Amino acid sequence: MLRHVSEPVTTETAANGKHRKTPGARPGLWAAALAVAIAALVFLVWATITISGSPASPLVAERVLSVPVREAQAASSYDVNREFVGKVEADRQSALGFELNGKLVSIAVDEGHQVLKGDVIAQLDTAKLVRQREVVEARLASATALLDELGEGPRREVIEAARAEVARLQAQSALAQRNATRAKRLIARNAISQEELDAEVLNEAAARAALRAQQARLDELEAGTRVEQIAAQRAIVRQTEAELRSIDVDLERSRLDAPFDGTIGRRHVDEGVVIAAGAPVVELVETGRLRVRMGLTSRAAEALQENHSASVTIDGVAHQARVVAKRPDRDGTTRTVTVLLELPPDAKDVRVGDLATLRVERTVDTAGFWLPTSALTEGARGLWACYVAVPLGQGDTTSATHELDRRPLEMLHSDTERVFVQGALDPEALVVTHGLQRLVPKQRVQIAREAR
Repeated sequence: MLRHVSEPVTTETAANGKHRKTPGARPGLWAAALAVAIAALVFLVWATITISGSPASPLVAERVLSVPVREAQAASSYDVNREFVGKVEADRQSALGFELNGKLVSIAVDEGHQVLKGDVIAQLDTAKLVRQREVVEARLASATALLDELGEGPRREVIEAARAEVARLQAQSALAQRNATRAKRLIARNAISQEELDAEVLNEAAARAALRAQQARLDELEAGTRVEQIAAQRAIVRQTEAELRSIDVDLERSRLDAPFDGTIGRRHVDEGVVIAAGAPVVELVETGRLRVRMGLTSRAAEALQENHSASVTIDGVAHQARVVAKRPDRDGTTRTVTVLLELPPDAKDVRVGDLATLRVERTVDTAGFWLPTSALTEGARGLWACYVAVPLGQGDTTSATHELDRRPLEMLHSDTERVFVQGALDPEALVVTHGLQRLVPKQRVQIAREAR
């Protein structure tokens, strides 16, 4: 059996003369504890020195990273795919109105109605024009009758009457001449006065003048109507006919016809309104032929050739459109070149105002490298960078096989999963593709090649 042995108590005298009791120490236990502490401290120091200074330490081998790498893919060019958005519009779209002022009496169509070329859309009041046409028609009939009369010439009865009048004046002139001759003989014998002689002479002269006038009238009637009179009357007839045609034109302009096949868009006015010339009545949209208007960059526009097809997407459906024209000017606001593309007639469910997308592919000839997007990290001065795994020399005794080198790059083009870059890269250089946030320059790593 073990017995409890009380520890001996010693008494110490302090400097102030007082006494205090302390338990008795065990020298063997304290020495053992001190030895264990010193041994642990020496082991930790040794392990630290070994890990930091010895390349062959197994702890270092466990900390070497394995990084995925891929060979840089050299290329002499890259393709740029750009998408441009345009708007579907009608090949022809017109705001229709009358050329004349007037009261609108009827509209035969409404919004959404289909019309054919020549269909009547609206009508103005034409009562006044109809009355004017009746007046001009009467004037034309009168002028035409007079022209016919002049063309036929004088009637035979008129000519016979003129001849009879000439004969009567001839007899009267002969009688006046005899009386004048007789008066001259009588004056020589002083049988009559001078006044009587003068009267007979004047009567003879008047009779000859009347005869000459009637003879000229007869000659004119026998010769027929003068050409100048007929020409003047014909001019009057043509003028009246022109007035009649002008009224007919106004009557036609009082009716609004569809200039092409299409659909009525917006209706601006209703019946009973007095409208001014040129004011829009309805909008007509040609739905049979649709086209897309797009603003492209100069290079993208050059990639398209007129009368060649190009694929445009509208509401997720691709359509083969034909390049109709490229405008020679540049839009002052967007600084783009306007290109017109005609949609095929079988483009279904496409409406004016829909948005269309055009994808244009262009090849840029320049040397560079294709890298995965995940291989890039931000560099200095707006550039990019990547890590290249450079093989270590044969004298290295660690488990690391490569050392990382940071290379600056300039990104020229990017796709969804890869980028085209230029910079300090060599063909088939081993570029780290993932996990760049854990890497630093000069770091030693192991590599794991990825398939392209």
